[in-house]
Amino acid sequence: MGFRLQRRIKIAPGVNLNISKSGLGVSVGPKGAKASIGMSGARTSVGIPGTGLRYEKRYPIHGASPAKPAGKKPSAPRASQAPGGVMRIGALSKALKRPDEKAFINACQNLIKGDEAACLSCLKEALAANPECFDARIIAAILLCKSGDSGQAGAHLEKIVSSEGVAFPYIEKYLGSGAMEIDVPITGNVRGVLGPDTRGAYLLLAEVYQERGFQEQAVNLLRQAMDRGYTDDLVKLSTVELLNDLERDDEIIQLAQGTENQDNVSMAIIFYLGQAMARKGYLEAAREILKKAVSKKKDRDPEMINEARYVLAANYEREGKKAMAIKQYQTILAQDYDFRDVRAKLDALSPRPSE
Repeated sequence: MGFRLQRRIKIAPGVNLNISKSGLGVSVGPKGAKASIGMSGARTSVGIPGTGLRYEKRYPIHGASPAKPAGKKPSAPRASQAPGGVMRIGALSKALKRPDEKAFINACQNLIKGDEAACLSCLKEALAANPECFDARIIAAILLCKSGDSGQAGAHLEKIVSSEGVAFPYIEKYLGSGAMEIDVPITGNVRGVLGPDTRGAYLLLAEVYQERGFQEQAVNLLRQAMDRGYTDDLVKLSTVELLNDLERDDEIIQLAQGTENQDNVSMAIIFYLGQAMARKGYLEAAREILKKAVSKKKDRDPEMINEARYVLAANYEREGKKAMAIKQYQTILAQDYDFRDVRAKLDALSPRPSE
């Protein structure tokens, strides 16, 4: 019973490198809904598998410059704020840099040219010169995830999340703030907005652990992330989804209670909360939570609303409230005549009189 976001725990078939005038983008993870970060801010998109439907919400980058007034020509970005800038750094300029910085520049240049093997080799040089070069570690982890080497990727990410005072000055300096995006699955149809930073390392490492079957380690890791202040909805959703797989309902309820229906990501958290309540036998509480999920339609994916109604209808059935269940199923039917087994549900609840 209930809505379930089906998880794909395997790390993506590939990592896509996107280069544009505004910045460099890297995406990691399998197909599904996604969220990403770019020069203009973050965006979260959520869809239902198999439907092609998707909802997108955009968020400005914290500290980003406000939009330019109409009619004013935007100023050109500094060389260090776009991939083109790092490509212009020559041998003489690199000779004056620290060994790890020089190797990192070479890595970026190879990455932009599409030579990932050479990029990884340069990142290894940077780490040999300075094991605390976390910029090199996180980019190496991304590329290693692509190649399927989750063991080495995990080792780099573990070093990042276990260290204090982690900073990524070379990414900021040579690729630009917000120019890189990491796209990883949070659930089977929700992907996470990650930057090349500690939060991104936590979420990517959680996916690595899950790919390797270390569910408990993934939960403990995300708990640690929240203890360190990374408590946004994507981190919560990743944690709740894992707890749902493990049917640790008390922990789901503790973590998800109080979630407001602000977007489709928070809606997914509410689904898990409703399921946990129902599994515990708290049917009235589950009903109120699921009603909260369907109460807002603006800026919500209509397919997800139908999913919420389906869960709510099933909950009404368990409560013995046949008329309320029929009402929810009929509302779904009005929106999507072929949705799941709604017609069969209605036939069973409202049998036609025999002729």
